[in-house]
Amino acid sequence: MELRKSQSEFSRRDTQVLGISCDSTAALAAYNLSFGPSLGYPVQLLSDFYPHGEVTKKYKLFNSSIGTADRSAVIIDKNGIVRQVNMYEYKSVVGPNGYGIVDLNFNVKDLIEVVDGL
Repeated sequence: MELRKSQSEFSRRDTQVLGISCDSTAALAAYNLSFGPSLGYPVQLLSDFYPHGEVTKKYKLFNSSIGTADRSAVIIDKNGIVRQVNMYEYKSVVGPNGYGIVDLNFNVKDLIEVVDGL
């Protein structure tokens, strides 16, 4: 995964990368374990399960037609100010471990450039 390979780039920039999902903490833990005991998901996943989607709705990222957040990256500076929101297209695929998602236009280098510009 692109994020896993770039974690050191974010760390050197004193930047933390977090994921947020409208799934429960139990579902996120199971998802994390599905990558295997030594890998796990490349970023810490936060649950926006209850009240369902409250945080993602505040960022205007909640997609009520599918009941979850749209795929996106939100860059927040050290003062808590949102500097950029990138929305991403994706498609669902069936892989060796079952259901999965492929991001079509996600680019970590673009995010690093924004961080460097802050």
